[in-house]
Amino acid sequence: MVDYLERRLKKVRTELSRQRLDAVLLTDVRNVRYLSNFSGDDSWLVVTSRDAALLTDSRYIEQARAECRHCEIVERAGSLSQACREQLTSRGVHRAGFEADSLTWGTWQALQDDSTEWRPTSGLVEKLRRVKDPSEIRNIKRAVAVAEECFRRATAGIRPGVTEVDVANEIEITLRRLGGDCSSFDTIVLFGERCSLPHGRPGGRVLKLGEPVLIDWGVRVGEYVSDLTRTLLPSTMNSRLEAVYRAVLAAQQAAISAARGGVAARSVDMAARRSLKRRGLDVHFRHGLGHGVGMCVHEGPVLSRHSSEELRAGMVVTIEPGVYIPGWGGVRIEDMVQITGGGCKVLTSLPKQLKDVCVL
Repeated sequence: MVDYLERRLKKVRTELSRQRLDAVLLTDVRNVRYLSNFSGDDSWLVVTSRDAALLTDSRYIEQARAECRHCEIVERAGSLSQACREQLTSRGVHRAGFEADSLTWGTWQALQDDSTEWRPTSGLVEKLRRVKDPSEIRNIKRAVAVAEECFRRATAGIRPGVTEVDVANEIEITLRRLGGDCSSFDTIVLFGERCSLPHGRPGGRVLKLGEPVLIDWGVRVGEYVSDLTRTLLPSTMNSRLEAVYRAVLAAQQAAISAARGGVAARSVDMAARRSLKRRGLDVHFRHGLGHGVGMCVHEGPVLSRHSSEELRAGMVVTIEPGVYIPGWGGVRIEDMVQITGGGCKVLTSLPKQLKDVCVL
């Protein structure tokens, strides 16, 4: 069996050598989990060129010993800062990195002593997390499967007269019944003209006959999440709504066809925009095409026209073009894909052809 934790730690140590650091202190809970398998919180991980130590307290000792095979478990008596200083001193660490994006100024001050020189790092572990290993892909697929079944069950009863909050609550309840731990983010449910709000919050708006429904939802299963969007349409609709839906679907298909390892992330975004421009709708696409998904619902890479990143095989990203017209409404279609060397694999399977979404 492949030891993915050992592989991850080895990559971190390679980065320590490149940055001329003796160790790095990890305080972001996701990064601690990624490198140690520890699923608790209020704990730090110190990784040196030779070993690793999880700093925790008596509440988590039994759990940590069961979950963590690649690091020493250190039960702290005092503060995390004190325990960290002691561990660095005992390991002969003189130059240590810290996560500048997650460590507070007050905590950084508490770490200071005469024996350790601290240097800020940014994205040291997050860059590794962008490319998923097979174990992560399996976990993401589980989160996708729960999200999709949740959608099927929770939306089966949508009828005129329900409110946006009614549908959002049904999704939240259903995902837990199906084994999800929680939502990946606050579920978005919007009706009619409110579909023009890319990140609108569900409210008391009542669904009327002939209106579209936009649903953006996701599920956390264990440490991995999913993120999907579908726009449901009335069985009889005006020609404008049909044209916009077809345009967004075509834009998404253009982007999926363009996504592969080795291409610029912005080129995939531009494929969707060119498709919408041919239909005169690109001015209504007001956000980036997508983002990485894994332990967090928004992580690298970013797929936007401003991105300088390159896609790599193993990345899992969303492809979610949308058209938003104030006062009229909008359409968004979002799927998750796994980047490969020769293209991408769509991980989501909910139908999205026009004939399949005209269900209201």
